[in-house]
Amino acid sequence: MANESDSRQQKIESDFKVLDSNGNGYIEANDVHRVFSSLLDEFGYESNSPKAQELDSNLEDLWSTIKSSVDSDGDGKVSKDEYITFWMNADESEIRSYTDAITNALFDMADTSGDGSISEQEFAKFAKAQGLKGDSHSVFQELDTNGNGSLSKQEFADLVSDIYSSESTGRESALVGM
Repeated sequence: MANESDSRQQKIESDFKVLDSNGNGYIEANDVHRVFSSLLDEFGYESNSPKAQELDSNLEDLWSTIKSSVDSDGDGKVSKDEYITFWMNADESEIRSYTDAITNALFDMADTSGDGSISEQEFAKFAKAQGLKGDSHSVFQELDTNGNGSLSKQEFADLVSDIYSSESTGRESALVGM
């Protein structure tokens, strides 16, 4: 049976695989853009729309955070080892800085209605674009901690944070396809 540290590392490795969209073993700016481009396509945003431009700004913040925090050798790309080492040793402040950038980019993209929450229908599109495993309805029910039929930005932020900080494999694992 895997120990809690192994479970945390597995979540981080799964997240790395999602972000390494071309599978070359590194996260680079193009990978991050490719992941978000697939989300833009799934949600039907035109590349020149105000929403897409806002998301692009969030994306630049996200890549900047990844590169400055995780790229320990300064080569402009993040290896799997750099990614895992960073997250296994990150303190709460580092985790929150990164997860805030992810939350802003992903949540704002998925909240197509602009009502400040992600509905089950919006989540289904997000799940499809991210290639999440499992039935999106079941996953959504598990993630909706207060059972109100939507994910608030705080619920989403807590889930993203748990990917990197929680030692156990819980409901947040669904976000990285575990």
